Formats: sequence, structure tokens, C-alpha cells
Amino acid sequence: MGLFFSSTARYQFIFILWIISFLAISCNTGNNINWKQLYDHYSAAEDSIQREAVKFLQENINGHYSAVISLVDPLTKQTVYVTGEEKTSLTSLELADMLNNGWEKKFEFIADNSVLSTERIIDEIDRSYTAWTTSEWFKDTPKWIYLNYLLPYRVDAEYPDYWRKELDSVLKEEKVKWKRDTKSNYYQHREKKFISDYIRKVIRKRQSDFYTYDEQIGTLSKFPSFTELKIFKRGECFTGSSVATYFMRAGGIPTTIDIIPYWGSINGSHGLDVHWDPVDKMMVKEHPFDLPVAKVFRKTFKYEGLWTNDISKIVSDNDFKIPFLKSDYIKDVTGEHVLSRNLEYELPSSIDVPLAYICINSYGEWKPIFWSKVENSIAKFTDMGTNILYRIAVPTKTGDVSFVSPMFYLNQNGELIFPKLDNSKSISLKIKRINHGTEAYVKRGRRYSLFVVDESGNEKLIESSVCKLDSNLIFNRVPDATYYILKQDGARRNLSRYFSIRGGNQDWLMEIDTALYKQHTGYRK
Repeated sequence: MGLFFSSTARYQFIFILWIISFLAISCNTGNNINWKQLYDHYSAAEDSIQREAVKFLQENINGHYSAVISLVDPLTKQTVYVTGEEKTSLTSLELADMLNNGWEKKFEFIADNSVLSTERIIDEIDRSYTAWTTSEWFKDTPKWIYLNYLLPYRVDAEYPDYWRKELDSVLKEEKVKWKRDTKSNYYQHREKKFISDYIRKVIRKRQSDFYTYDEQIGTLSKFPSFTELKIFKRGECFTGSSVATYFMRAGGIPTTIDIIPYWGSINGSHGLDVHWDPVDKMMVKEHPFDLPVAKVFRKTFKYEGLWTNDISKIVSDNDFKIPFLKSDYIKDVTGEHVLSRNLEYELPSSIDVPLAYICINSYGEWKPIFWSKVENSIAKFTDMGTNILYRIAVPTKTGDVSFVSPMFYLNQNGELIFPKLDNSKSISLKIKRINHGTEAYVKRGRRYSLFVVDESGNEKLIESSVCKLDSNLIFNRVPDATYYILKQDGARRNLSRYFSIRGGNQDWLMEIDTALYKQHTGYRK
């Protein structure tokens, strides 16, 4: 299955897709939608919201594009379409077999307004409007929530398959059964509990027929369509979130995807579906995070203009080092999920750059996760998740980034805790793990190296030692410092993470179970 795209590759080339979209729009590649006919279709007095839905789609559709995916036999030139109007029904095994036998993937990028028809838009509006107005929580769901998170016919940058009709049919029987078995109505119950019961007994029950989590299974494209999701029926968190969003919208619950490009507190990334909750009056995740998060961004259908209006005005796409932010359909929602703070950092006066990056550590590398304009040598980063280690970097003339700060910890009060090293003091360390994960304990017979972080942010080797007892590695006469890191020698992948010492034990710097954090985020609500 290594022939397919994994989650780590999903956002690496989004700027290429953005450019293709821009060119397609600029060239006016065609429009199958008669907007006047749509307004005339909803001309009755009672159709005011449907007319607003037409206006919302008309104003925002032009920036959306997707790929028609096909497989081409290089010898015979035979073409088999996986997505699009000419698609052929294929299984994941058939796809894998074709790719293993030399068939090549081909992507033809096309604007949504060249794919969709007037009739399709009418159907999307009618089905989404019915799902909204017949839901028990209709009166507690604002119109703008419907427009942004229930009406849209797509989740990300996938081909706009016709999924509502199929899922309406899939969910119909479960809806009837659930309403018959439900002993209380919406207004007799706390709304959130009511919706949670609906999600569990209707949405998740049928969703499981379409998706099973499997981190080893990728997808054929970076942004899988509904057709592709049905082919594989397995995938990682981003795939599961897409399936959930389709099902929730078909079931009348406004839903979209929030992405965590890098956790910051652990290695890796994440994608999750978030839905409207009438009690909290906001988009919420099904379960609270049990660890800190650096940044969370929301996928939108509505034009937000982050790339065009802000970033691209001060840097070109080739020079910008955060691929997932090269989009006009994404917005920062970190503060809706976790306790966040704004932070400022003064760059050395000798550095003259238009922007700066703030980076987090993942799999042993510092990754840019957000940006800031630089004005009077000051970089201001907004809504950064707390209880995270960060580092500031700037772009270089060679197209790389250069660090201008040591690593530092942003605590819940917004304070920056920089590394300190006192060589005049020494301590003994009993170390159990290379990171806080359950599978990260040190193993007998393996060699590990302990590093300390100095004031400049550099890692200095203290000692290497072979572990003699599982979960027990002892180092004596270690300099007293703020931050350390333990690495397994010869490891194929760097899973190690920085830690401090508190009470003689490894402290992984993830203080979320505090009154301040709970009060702000609803943690463990």
C-alpha cells in the first residue's frame, strides 16, 4: 500500500493545487451553472434562505477545484477513471494490482463550476435545507452555521461526488428506528446529550460500514473523494474525518474538519471532525484533547483569504515554508480548542526579513507551524497553544530557514521559559522513556545517548550508555539544566522528545490538568 498517499504527504504540495486553481479560474474554463435560473427557481417568498444558499455558493465556488483521477497503461494507453463522470467501479485490490503492474496515475485538475450543474446545485440545496429544517436542533442552529458547515457539497479539495442522496438512503432506516426508540424529545433533554445520542446510534453506527481506522492504509490521492473513500474503506484520521463529515452533514448536523498539522506536544499530526453543538454555541469535537496542541486550523468552503490577502503579499509561494497555509479556505481556530496565548519575539537588529516562523518539534525536526509579519524587528504570533516547546526561525536567501532563538516553553500564563544550563551543579537521573508514549520505554541491551540543551538551544552530549534493565537507565553527574533529551543510538526514526526533571522524574511538559486549562477549554467536560 506504499503506492498510495499517506497523511504526512497530504498538505506538502497544496500550493501546486492552489496555483492550478488560480489559473483555471483566470482562464474561465467553463461554467455549467446558470445562477439566474437558480435565483428564479427560489423566487417564492418562503425561499429566502435557499436564495441565500445560492448566493453563498456563487460567491465561494470559484476558488474550489479538484482532480479527476485516472490510471493509464503506459504500453496500451488504456485509461481507467477512478473519479469523475466516467469512473469505473474498482476495488482497492484491483487498484493496487494495476499500480504494481506499471499503470500510472494521472490527475486532471478541474474547477467545480465546470463539474457541477444547475440541477446538482438545486439538489444540494434542497437536501441540505431539508436535513437542517427537519432536525430537532433546527431552531438552535444559526443560518450562518447551516451555510458554512451543512450546505457545502465538499469537505476538502476532493472531487465533488454526489454523496447526499446515497447517504440519505443509508441513514433513513436508522433515523426512523432511533426516533421510535428515543424516550424523550430534544427540549426535555440537554441538547448536547441528545445530539450525542443521535451521533452514536445513527451516524457512527452506519459510518462504521464505510470506514475502519488503519494508519498503514493511505489513499490514491491527497484529498480522497467519496468514491475513493468507498473503495478503500480504511485509512488514517484524515480519511475517517472525511467520512464522518459526509455522514454528519447527511444526518442534518453541521460538520467540518479541523487539522492539527503537528501536535507540538507529541510527534505527528491529526485530523478530526467537529460539529455544531447548540449548548456551547460553537463547533466542538466529540472528545476533548488529553494533551496540549500547538495549532488547529479549520477547513472551510467559504473564502477566508489567508493566503491571497495576507501571506502572498509579503512572500512568494515558492519561498513560504508552511504548505498547509497556502490556502484561502482555511482559518485558525486554535483558541476554540485549547488555552492559547499571543507571543512576541524581538529578532536581532541585524536580521532584515519580512516574516518569521514559529516552529515545533516533531520526529526530531523543528517544523514551521505558523508565521508572523516582522515589523520593527518584532514578530507577533497569535493564538499559540500553551504548554508547548517552540523555536523562532526566519527565511534565508538560500530558500531554507535559520533559527534565531533557542527553544522555549510557552506556559499557561504566556511566559517564555528559555533553557538554562548550570555546569557547577550535577544531578543523577533515572530515565525510563525516550518520550511519554506507552511504547517508548528504554529497552535492555540498547544504547542510548543523553543530551542537555544549553542557553543557545544547542544539544550537548553528556553520556552514552547501554541499558541494563528495561525501563531503567541511570546517568550520574549530569549538569543541572532546564531541558534534556534521550536518543536511541542507531534508531531508524527519531521518536525522542525533550523533557525536564521534576521531583526526580521525567516531566514531559504537558500540564493540561489544571484549573486554568480546564476553565478555558472545557477539558474533560
